[in-house]
This record gives sequence, structure tokens and C-alpha cells, in this order.
Amino acid sequence: MDASLRRAAEQEMRRPAPDAPPGKRPRRECADGAGSGFLELGRFDYRAADQLAQGAQGFIVTCGFQRGKSATREAIAALEETTTSLSSSAKPAFGIVKLPCLGVILLTWKATQEADPSLPAPSAVAAKLIHDVHSKKHPPLKHVQRITPVDGMCQTSTAAIRQLVTSLAKEFVTSQEPRSGEQLLSTEPGRSAPSGRPLLPFAVAFKSRSGEPQEPHRQEGSKGQALGDSQAESTSISRGAAIAAAAESFVAACKDAGIDAKVNLIQPGAVVCLEILPVGSHTTAAIGIVDSKSCVLKPKLTMKALQLLADN
Repeated sequence: MDASLRRAAEQEMRRPAPDAPPGKRPRRECADGAGSGFLELGRFDYRAADQLAQGAQGFIVTCGFQRGKSATREAIAALEETTTSLSSSAKPAFGIVKLPCLGVILLTWKATQEADPSLPAPSAVAAKLIHDVHSKKHPPLKHVQRITPVDGMCQTSTAAIRQLVTSLAKEFVTSQEPRSGEQLLSTEPGRSAPSGRPLLPFAVAFKSRSGEPQEPHRQEGSKGQALGDSQAESTSISRGAAIAAAAESFVAACKDAGIDAKVNLIQPGAVVCLEILPVGSHTTAAIGIVDSKSCVLKPKLTMKALQLLADN
């Protein structure tokens, strides 16, 4: 404030003018790593909307309303720590994709790291983090509610979902190995298929964050074809069609690997997580396949919570 203006104000008020309060100091990480540990978030990756349907990988993070930034920082820190514990040579970097959903955050591997062979699969990272939190090897998260892995993304059409689920199912089956004397693929009497091959019970967890699409308006054209069907097929998909496409392609992929897969909602061995996300002006299917040990079966099939609430 100018000195003459300050004196005039003091004469008018007949008392000394108060000193200006000091401005807030921005929270920053110190150069030597000490300090508050505040993680500076980058800008939203608006260009990622055109790249998500080409097989991008990442994580879907859910949190409470108005806790998006805090949950993003917390999720990135936890995922980085878990990723490096699985692969010491991996140096993950995340891109933040803006979604028109409150309490939902999409983190993706940056384009320069998607082809990095040292990066573990997102499903392995999420499973490790959930196991560590529930076994008290990692402190429970404060703002993040759940983290759903995204092993791949594709367009919201039955053909694209079938192709991606088939590829992910083959990778999932071949990656399963006995752990602590247990096997995911059961060959016990009563749980084997009639053919004698291993039986893999599975379930599909579906979540649409863009609303249920309406049936396309059918209008007969000159050749008797329904107008608008091809456009609806590439931009939206119904709940029943998406679950059917994922289940059928998972069964077919397991059959090619010599395994009989069967839907079992009560005691599944594998869970296909399928979410429809609104990104930009279109929707994208985000798919991941996890062991059922990382999921809660009742009252609703979903990933285990990372806050260790009373009901999880």
C-alpha cells in the first residue's frame, strides 16, 4: 500500500492501519526429499482420450466426493511403491485422465512406459497392494476407497470386448502358478469338469459410469436395414451384451488353453472386471482380470476396499 494512502486511511479511521497478513506459502517437496511429502500433480492428460481405446493400461481409483486430489496423490504414491516392490527396475509414471464422474479417477501408464517390459501388469500391482493392506504390511489408505486394475482398454463394442478379453484371459491363465500349496485351477473331485480337464469358475463384475444406453431408434432404410445400428454398436453397449461378450470370450480362451471355465457367482476363482467409462465425447471399456482373493463377493462383487472399513 502506498505510504500517503496509508496515512490518509489511518486519519480517516483514527487508528493505525493493520499490517497485511503474510501470504500462504505453497507446499512443496524439499530438494533433499525432506518436508511435508506433498506430491505436485501434473495437468490432466486431455490427449489421452484418443489413445485409451488402443490398449492403454492403468487403474481406476474411487474416493469420496471432493477428495479427488488427495486420493490421486495417495494412489500414485501407493502404486509407485508397490510397483517398485514387484520390479526394482520399474520406474512408473502416471498420466491423469479427466472423467466427468465425481469420486472416480483414471490413472494410466504414460505412453513412454506402456511398452516397458519391466512394468508388472496392473492386475498384479493392485492385487499386491490389496494383499499388503489387508495383511497390515502396508498402512490402510485414507482417501482412496478402491483401486480397480485396467489391463487393457478398447471400444465399447461386442467385437472389441471379445478380442480384448480373449487376449487377457490367455495371459491370466498362463500366469497362474501354485502359491502356498494352493492352485487357482481346481482338479479336486466334484470341481472338475466332466471332461476331466481343470475347472476354472469365474464371474464378471460390470460397472457402467455413463448410464445404461437406450435402444437405438430403428428406422427402415431403402434396403430394409436399421439405420443407426452401426453407430450405436461403436459408441455404447448394454449391460447384458457387455457381460455376455466378456463371459463367452473368457470361456473360449480358457477352452483353447485346455481349461473348462464356468460362471460361478458364489465362489469364483477369477473375476473379469469390466467398466464403461465416459472419456471425452465417447465411452471406453476398461477391462482387468484378477484373482477372486482381491475381491469382495457379497453383498456386491467388487474389489476389496483399501480403507479397511468395518464391512470389508
